[in-house]
Amino acid sequence: MAVGGRCPMGVSWLRQVVAATDLSLYGSRAVGRAVRLGRLHGARVTSVCVVSPRLDTDLVEDVRTRLAGHARQYAGAERVEVVVRSGRVSPTLVLEVERRGADLLVVGAHGVDRLADALLGTTPENLVRASRAPVLVVRGSPDEDYRRVLLAVDTHEFSLAAARCGIALSPGAEHWAVHTCVAPGEHMLRMNGVSEQELTRLRQECLDEVRPRIERMVRALPLPAGVRPLVTSGDPARTIPDLAGLHEADLVVVGTGARSKLEHALLGSVAQHVMRRVLCDVLVVRGPGG
Repeated sequence: MAVGGRCPMGVSWLRQVVAATDLSLYGSRAVGRAVRLGRLHGARVTSVCVVSPRLDTDLVEDVRTRLAGHARQYAGAERVEVVVRSGRVSPTLVLEVERRGADLLVVGAHGVDRLADALLGTTPENLVRASRAPVLVVRGSPDEDYRRVLLAVDTHEFSLAAARCGIALSPGAEHWAVHTCVAPGEHMLRMNGVSEQELTRLRQECLDEVRPRIERMVRALPLPAGVRPLVTSGDPARTIPDLAGLHEADLVVVGTGARSKLEHALLGSVAQHVMRRVLCDVLVVRGPGG
């Protein structure tokens, strides 16, 4: 995996996967999805659980035993390395990813809509900010390969890099490239009394301008069967989760550009909102400098 979340294409790009688990339901699903992806791509899988440095030695061994049980549940006779680390969760996991040169970090979804999440971010969101490898946030059951994938694209190269990673990760799936846009300055125009009819006209002009460009970019994406383009109007943070539900997607892929933790806490991002709103898995790929 190249720095900045840009992955090489082809089924063999995924060589090393780290699956983080807290032994919860979603943590178990993260291990299961990592194992399934490892089997599909011929990659090595490491399952990691981070515990408090103050945890008693006997309890650490109990965690190790339960972690091995999670791995066996999905891997069967296949070998999954099991690792228990102590420390702060996000920095310890990021260090593990760097140490192993992992191409993908898989983590279970956590709770949302809490004040602490809004100000500090959930563990998956912290990992997205800190990890140079793409982060796959797992909600759904790992019992099947991905079947329908939504690729959130715009005119930035990092979103296309994310789309390429998503295609490479799910070679047998049906792929939709989704682009949503709003009329320039729409919020301020509405505040200044511009009618809904006029806003609708401006949105349509925006769509007419951007659709040919997006369709050309989508045609260049490397998938033999092609990627279906879907260009529509609306706030991406809200529209993409809605479309994911409408099309029954089991994976949404989104790129994220350079943002600080403060920017995430105060303003959010499309990736952050998608992670919090969708009911399926989310692959987040950082752009250069992200």
